[in-house]
Amino acid sequence: MIVEMGCLILGVPVGFLLRRKPLVIKITDQVLTWSVRILLLLLGLALGADDRLMSQMDTIGARGIFISLCCVAGSLIGARLLDHEPPCRALRRFPYREGRRGGTVKESIIVLFFFSFGVLGGRLDLLPADWLGLVHEASNLAVYAMLAAVGMSLGFDSRAWRILRDLKGWVVLIPLMIIVGTFLGGVAAWTMLDMSFRDVMAVAAGFGYYSLSSMLINQLADVSLGSMALISNMVRELVTLLFAPGLRRPRAAFRRRGRQRYLFARHYPYIGRTEHHPWDLLGHGAHHRRPHLRDIHFRMAVTQSNKKRNQPVDASERLAYLYANPTISFYNPIQPESIMPLSIFKRLFICFCFALLTALPAQAEEQKNGTLPPALETALSTLLADAPQGKADPDAATVNAVLDFVATNKQAANKVRPEARPQGSGAYLKETLNVPLRKLVEYMLDPSIPGEAIYPSAVRRNAWMPGSPILKDNAALTDAAYPPAAPIVTRGVEYEETTPDTSSGCYYSYKLNRLFVLADYKGRTALISVSVMPGQSSVGLRGAIVGNDKDWTYVYTPEKGTNLAMLGWAETYLYGSASISVFMESAPGSGKVDVSIFKWAKAGWKGSNVVKVSHITAGLKRFTSGLRQVMESPRLPSSDAIAAKYSELKAMNDTELRAQLSSFGTHLAKQNADPLDEKAFRTVLDNGAYPGTLKRDDAIAELMKLYMRQQLGTLPAAVARN
Repeated sequence: MIVEMGCLILGVPVGFLLRRKPLVIKITDQVLTWSVRILLLLLGLALGADDRLMSQMDTIGARGIFISLCCVAGSLIGARLLDHEPPCRALRRFPYREGRRGGTVKESIIVLFFFSFGVLGGRLDLLPADWLGLVHEASNLAVYAMLAAVGMSLGFDSRAWRILRDLKGWVVLIPLMIIVGTFLGGVAAWTMLDMSFRDVMAVAAGFGYYSLSSMLINQLADVSLGSMALISNMVRELVTLLFAPGLRRPRAAFRRRGRQRYLFARHYPYIGRTEHHPWDLLGHGAHHRRPHLRDIHFRMAVTQSNKKRNQPVDASERLAYLYANPTISFYNPIQPESIMPLSIFKRLFICFCFALLTALPAQAEEQKNGTLPPALETALSTLLADAPQGKADPDAATVNAVLDFVATNKQAANKVRPEARPQGSGAYLKETLNVPLRKLVEYMLDPSIPGEAIYPSAVRRNAWMPGSPILKDNAALTDAAYPPAAPIVTRGVEYEETTPDTSSGCYYSYKLNRLFVLADYKGRTALISVSVMPGQSSVGLRGAIVGNDKDWTYVYTPEKGTNLAMLGWAETYLYGSASISVFMESAPGSGKVDVSIFKWAKAGWKGSNVVKVSHITAGLKRFTSGLRQVMESPRLPSSDAIAAKYSELKAMNDTELRAQLSSFGTHLAKQNADPLDEKAFRTVLDNGAYPGTLKRDDAIAELMKLYMRQQLGTLPAAVARN
């Protein structure tokens, strides 16, 4: 950032010294134009070459546009608060009419073409793979050239200080209010998007400067966020250019005396001032010819009213442009095609409000139609219906239909979509684990091993309810021949409590009907695991992820609500949840397992559903990532060692358990990450009090996670236990 700011600042005095050199000005303008185009071309190349990012472009684009609309709406509201204040009144009297164009729709379209060409080039591999590493260096050079050219352009304009002086310095309250409104719009967008506060505000802070903001964010964060910044700020620029003319306030003469006086004032902007009568400004002796000249000039105004004109705009139009885009200097004129009445502001504001309302996470649209074959959809429904105890075992046709699909499907996971069910919208994920299936079954289905040890990033704690058949049938699954001669089926009812959600911070507890089928598929052993929540969950309580989610450090409070801004009051529930997971050997007897998961979920407040397919997919990735972290670790303890540790912890009394957690509580008390600084979290964290707020089962679950972290080598020294 130091180099970038240095190029900008040093360019100003250089431009001032060379401001009388037309050739230098022309060259600087060309450098500025082409550096922007090259920057966007390079960004497109980096984006197009990344398959992962391209698969997310629909989400990136939608989020970028939504952030842009929220920021424009916020800046409009912020500027209108000053509409009748001294800064705006001074700007309306501003007499200067010369200046450079602030930007054009044409140039925005051109740079968009360069960006699109870069994306296409990246997708078609037009750039050799060895050259992709040079894209970053080239983009840095282009940024330096662009900022130097911007600084010189500022230095070329010697009128800036004179204009600021004549308008009185406090006119800067206008851009300051617009900046405040923009950031408030960014905050509003953050409350409605599944993004971090830092990322949303970084995109919002571009203020329409798409070339610089996109490249800086690309360098400081990643290409996906840089692309989102590009789309967001380009949309803001285009919205400004297209709608700014309609945001100007009509002259007072128009509001008081009708359209003819307004037309007259448009053609003669120096006329219609309250301190002058129109014909008194025509020159010496004009008062003797008032009636005649008045009629002539009115006829001229009316005759030319519908003709295309190319005149500099007045101060109110500059103010309207500044409303929407504070990065354009207020003394730079624009050339609107037409002047629309003030009512367009009301209409535009209604559109923005409508966009905000439709983007609220009050009701997520469910994907009704899936992409799966009808026979497979029927098999999935049958498995979900057969999960509860007392149901008939799934037949061979149902099992084989599911196994056929997961074994032969060649589509990308994001192209596979199960149809919506009563449990909500569906998603699909396929991953491969480098672990033998028998080992996976041994750890996953051993009742003496708690779920928090195997799924630490997804499950806070779980336990089988008394009377579950799996408690006595477990050996049939773990000790069976692989592949089994005949399908082995067992069931159970499980109590489960989740870890905090990555977006809202909520955690839930509920019961699950579980069904397991161990079967042979063409010499490959496969385990089908079915989970169905029979009713809604308990109300969501506030929790938090501390640091990296892969560290498995979580804080739990007894307070209802969420961590979302302005939505902390919301009482949320899981209304439905179901999954069908298939663990199949990649090859007969291989040490790898293909994991295919179908997942449905519905959650929200007041009966609404806020869960989107993208949320479900993110949850599946979180689940498989945690499972991989545990099962693929070379330091994973034996199942017997984990079971023995669990038995040891259950034998301790409450005092011993909390003593074991004392260092962990002290560690948490020192954390100040958002949202741990809020009262709800400080109440349970301050002075190392967290272990004392946990129930016995919760304390055991926390100690099991700490044990697993210690064994896997991820436990910080500050949390080491005695």
